[in-house]
Amino acid sequence: MTQTLHNEREPVAPRASDDLELTMKRTFDAPRALVFRAWIDPEMGRQWAGPRGFTGHPSAGAVPAPGVAWRTLLRSDDGSMELWQGGVYREVIEPERLVFTFAWEGDDGLPEHEMLVTITFIEHDGKTEMTFHQAFFASKESRDNHRGGWSSAFDRLEDLVAPDGSYVITRLFAAPRELVFDAWTHIEHLAKWFGPPGYDLVNPTLELRPGGHFRYGLSGPDSNLSCTWTFREIVRPERLALIVAFTDAAGASVRHPMQPNWPLLTDSVVTFEDRLDGTLLVLRKTPIDATDAEMAAFVASFEGMNGGWTPAFEKLERYLKTVASS
Repeated sequence: MTQTLHNEREPVAPRASDDLELTMKRTFDAPRALVFRAWIDPEMGRQWAGPRGFTGHPSAGAVPAPGVAWRTLLRSDDGSMELWQGGVYREVIEPERLVFTFAWEGDDGLPEHEMLVTITFIEHDGKTEMTFHQAFFASKESRDNHRGGWSSAFDRLEDLVAPDGSYVITRLFAAPRELVFDAWTHIEHLAKWFGPPGYDLVNPTLELRPGGHFRYGLSGPDSNLSCTWTFREIVRPERLALIVAFTDAAGASVRHPMQPNWPLLTDSVVTFEDRLDGTLLVLRKTPIDATDAEMAAFVASFEGMNGGWTPAFEKLERYLKTVASS
């Protein structure tokens, strides 16, 4: 993640020295579990894993664990440059500590000078202190170049983990942006994928306009839920902004039937970004006028929300493939 790029190989075994080490500290106004997840979740990595002007494309599939290899492509936003980096995980202690080897790949696809990255995460009052250490560099110049690249990437990470306490989940779909957008805004598409595992979409109605509503029920093995989206903004095929509420039979907002401290209203923004390999979707949910107790309940539910949205997105991915091939 360096902004100064190089063509020639660096020496393999530099002298160990404080001058050839890099230590950086950042405090994020976000829970430790979320900051840690941003390092190991490929979909989140696409939002920040690289300095500004580049987009990271972490390889998906393998679960981070000691001995597991990782690899990321950095592609410049203008498409003129592609750089590969990779290594092997040494320690994965969620959400406390992450250790992995790091090396840029040469034109021949082989790793160049290898370094070791160690990251620790400490939570204080809902904030996360991250300490990043990388060693040993081949030169002071290389160290300073990496400092600039990581600093820019950490700025993007700070934007991603949402200092307002938002929940963020991302997904890259191998489908055109217009199709992914339509899958969120047409009942015939929503009926094929929307909802957490074990729940079916029931009696949906949709009026797609600012101020319009998407009203629906979710029928599951243990509960039946009624919900309403109220559209604030619709910019096809780029962006949806909406207010989400659980509702009673008359359509009035009510408390979450299983979580009494859940915020009465949440604001959701869904963005759809064109990428060379598909559409990057980012969903950000933020409580509206939440009390401290409501905010705490919301943040504590991040993993539960992952458990609902991740399989729903997997279902959407499969559905998009069938639509694209028909």
